[in-house]
Amino acid sequence: MCHATFTQPGRASADLVSRDQNMSPKPMEPFARKIFKGIILFEVAGVIGAYALFHKMNSSRDFRCTVNTYCPQILEVYYRSNEWSGIYGIREADQEKD
Repeated sequence: MCHATFTQPGRASADLVSRDQNMSPKPMEPFARKIFKGIILFEVAGVIGAYALFHKMNSSRDFRCTVNTYCPQILEVYYRSNEWSGIYGIREADQEKD
């Protein structure tokens, strides 16, 4: 048989709140904050880097040619993102000049 004890509604949550207030901070908390800040900074740097790459590709046909030589998948993503946003003709203009 299963014996369960029931408490009054609201009493259990009040007990948990009072226990949490009496507990000291966990020793891993500063480490977790540093890890979290590092992840956030890494993501921000990635977004800035992606924007810088897009801006360079958007403003320089020679750079798009260089990217096509070393990593054509990135150029394909650039073309598709422009086409998805309604900007057509960049791929055709690049192929025409080759």
